[in-house]
Amino acid sequence: MDPRISDGADERAPDGARVGPHARRTITLGLVLACLGGTLLIGAVQKAPCAGGDWLDGRQYRLACYTDVVPLFGTEQLAGGRLPYLDACAPSESNCDEYPVLTMYFMRVA
Repeated sequence: MDPRISDGADERAPDGARVGPHARRTITLGLVLACLGGTLLIGAVQKAPCAGGDWLDGRQYRLACYTDVVPLFGTEQLAGGRLPYLDACAPSESNCDEYPVLTMYFMRVA
């Protein structure tokens, strides 16, 4: 193999930084992780006002907070610590335990 020809794998800049295809991969991964972190931070800041309270003030519509989990937490009688499909539902006008098992337990944990 000709020593003047290199695949770029071991090349270094004068400051010791890696150059070549591996350097591009590192920069790309760093950029992806930075964008991921920025998106996560923006989403958390946007949803922070949605995190607490009972939503009786209508903010779920004004602030794009709406999710079915919050109202169903009450209608599915999960607020008192009831285990879906294992504990009996209290008598009410609406049906109880009408969602799939995993969905009900997700709502209970959320």
